[in-house]
Amino acid sequence: MKINIASVLKSDGASQPFSGSLELGSVEFMGSTITFADPLEVKGSVYGLGDMIEISARIEGEYTAQCARCGEETIKTLSVDYNESVRSDFSDADEESLSLTGNVLNISGALDSCVFGSIPIKILCR
Repeated sequence: MKINIASVLKSDGASQPFSGSLELGSVEFMGSTITFADPLEVKGSVYGLGDMIEISARIEGEYTAQCARCGEETIKTLSVDYNESVRSDFSDADEESLSLTGNVLNISGALDSCVFGSIPIKILCR
């Protein structure tokens, strides 16, 4: 997900709202297949705070996986917050999950990490 943050970089205290979707499809995770049939919904804002950029977002959606106990397919709801602060002059070498090219901030890697960090190791239907 790419966000143009030109206004945030120019003015201290400025904010830039954003929204979009995160498409993950089917992935292998901790020995199970997790399927995101629909894209996850992402809404948030980027704030300029002096020499810092603060990113705040909420990621919501559903995924299906096999229950670790009974083996039945189960549908789970995902709702997770992502918050991060970085220096406005950070380089890609400083941040492995964020990149800034000109005025465009790419947070896709950070959102992916946040989603998979919120999924339990063993998914249970109950």
